[in-house]
Amino acid sequence: AEYMGDDKIQEVSDLRMRAVEYFKENQLPTLMQTALNQMFYKQPDDVYAYLVDFFLQHSKSFCIDKIEAAEYLDCKGQPTLKAEVLSCVNGHYKTMSSAFVSSFNQLTDASPSEKREQDHEERRKSVSDAIRYIQGPIHDSLTGTTISDQSKVDQILREVIGTLDAEHKREEALALAAAAEQEAALEAAAQSGGIEAAPVTPNKPTHDKAPSKPGKKGAGTGTGGGTVPKTPEVAEAPRDSMFSGSQAVCAVSSAVCIAGAACNKLQPFQYIAQLVHCQRVEAYSLPIPMITLLSGGRSIAGKQNLIREVLLVPRPGLSINEVMSQAKELIYKLSIDISKKLGVSGKMSSEQGSLAPTWDKPEQLLDAVLESAATLSTPLHIGPIHPTQSEPVDAATETDPTAGGIEEINPEESIPTPDFCLGLHCASHEYWDPVKEKYEFVGGVFKTADEMVDHVYMDLLTKYPAIQALIDPFVQQD
Repeated sequence: AEYMGDDKIQEVSDLRMRAVEYFKENQLPTLMQTALNQMFYKQPDDVYAYLVDFFLQHSKSFCIDKIEAAEYLDCKGQPTLKAEVLSCVNGHYKTMSSAFVSSFNQLTDASPSEKREQDHEERRKSVSDAIRYIQGPIHDSLTGTTISDQSKVDQILREVIGTLDAEHKREEALALAAAAEQEAALEAAAQSGGIEAAPVTPNKPTHDKAPSKPGKKGAGTGTGGGTVPKTPEVAEAPRDSMFSGSQAVCAVSSAVCIAGAACNKLQPFQYIAQLVHCQRVEAYSLPIPMITLLSGGRSIAGKQNLIREVLLVPRPGLSINEVMSQAKELIYKLSIDISKKLGVSGKMSSEQGSLAPTWDKPEQLLDAVLESAATLSTPLHIGPIHPTQSEPVDAATETDPTAGGIEEINPEESIPTPDFCLGLHCASHEYWDPVKEKYEFVGGVFKTADEMVDHVYMDLLTKYPAIQALIDPFVQQD
């Protein structure tokens, strides 16, 4: 100090005071003392890593500094949207997470090629619009938002997509109004000039149903008992109203959620559970899946249209390991048994990867499943799911032999509960004929809704009590 002038001494003193105020403002002395005390008692091997983890817990939350989007292809070659969340760390953009969302598709496997081409173009346009939304209004609205504030992120996304939806509807209304004015002008000109006017439609994708062509009675049957080629024309289910690019919301919300889980050092399912319950959840249970054993229906060779999928439905209470282990053995046994019966055609698979044998009757698929299950090295019990305990019996009935002649029930002799039952995904809209207003559940055989109940479904449920679920057995109007 004796070599420094008074001005220099005052400058150093002011600097020290500013440092003390800065450290106090950020609570650094208190945090340092807490960190050192905890580290002394825990005695970690890597003291520097311990300090890094400690101060990361007290660091500022990561914010959304940039959102990027790109088009990818999924496993089927369909356009898919990718959203990526970036945060600025030490002056550099770091990718925090990414999420993929497939483009929206409601076409069935049996849809005609022209419908598929139109749908493919709509999917590409939807992904392009989603990329434009993400890189534009969504990016601008979410920049600076804390990654861990999922509720705020989703609220902003709802507001942005609501605005975009309103603009989309307004543009559609203007296009329809312009088309109506043009058509009216053409009609007026045609009336004045005696020329028949051609109808004008707005330039937008249509989702009209493609009804199957009415044929003669017995159409679809061939000579010689061979398999009849199936017409690709099927009735489409009513399509949900979704404007182009709306999958941007799901992609960005998912990406932010995954980033929030990473920032909190949690798995995404743990982070979502914490968001739902507003606290840390310790115990989890995995949902038990239904597993596709066989595929059929309109898109598979053979006359039977009724069953799109035969599903293996586990009994509640089974563990995921038990379900997957037994299902794997059954599918392997099915593939061997069907190959022996049908040869090469028994090795065909559907677009989803399940076995797709060429059969003409729904019963053939069910018989194959039950036979393979019964002939496993450890037979798989497939049947109706009963309660795990016997039905309660009135005490008078148990002790009084004259009370209706009912014998006492021994719980040890009660019927064991099967581990699995069956479900049928029927996908009825694929074989619904809108012209005849009937279901072509087998090639060339048509039935009304009432006839399907009385002569098809009831017969199947009676013959195969293991069937416990029917999915999509009728079209919406029935």
